[in-house]
Amino acid sequence: MRRVRTTAVMLSLAVLSLAACTGTKGATETPPGAAGPTTTAAPPRASGAPTSTGEPGTAATGTTKTSTGAVWSSAPKTVTRSVTSIPKLVNVRSAHHPTFDRIVFAFEGEAPGYRVEYVDKVTQDGSGAPVPLLGQAFLSVVLNPADMHDQNNKTTYKGSQVLTPRHPSLLQAKFAGDFEGYVSWGLGLDDVVGFKVTTLTGPSRIVIDVAA
Repeated sequence: MRRVRTTAVMLSLAVLSLAACTGTKGATETPPGAAGPTTTAAPPRASGAPTSTGEPGTAATGTTKTSTGAVWSSAPKTVTRSVTSIPKLVNVRSAHHPTFDRIVFAFEGEAPGYRVEYVDKVTQDGSGAPVPLLGQAFLSVVLNPADMHDQNNKTTYKGSQVLTPRHPSLLQAKFAGDFEGYVSWGLGLDDVVGFKVTTLTGPSRIVIDVAA
């Protein structure tokens, strides 16, 4: 009887061992310390860089006044012209635009040459008497060759000799002389700013834009 029990136990152990081998057949054991397969997540999409909504060329500090995205010069501007007959100044007008103030000198005939520059004070052509103007900075405008009168010394200019529009930059404009082919005006500005001078035709005009 003891031999039969021993044989039965040995047969049972053999069956269990065979079952264990069959259950692990085809399994791959990961070596200790080896990393399993991993999935790399896509990085989050970067948000767009901040963009400026200001006009191109506008200084971030706001210390430089600009017009249409460009920094204008405060240096003197001079143009010399030869004309077949002396232009007659017939009108002066001004207007405010979003980034600049404009003053227009309109002529009968061709457009003259000019010199526009900052001065400590504007003076009367001929007498040298000061021309008082509103503002903290002053532009001298000299148009040549040009007249405001005809051969009989009668004025050809019918507009006002003092304009006080009080625009943001251009506060006032005053006649300063009509002498020997030179017509002079003074501009009173709120501050020293960049400006540009343009000649237009049809009719002939000298246009001065000052940054506002």
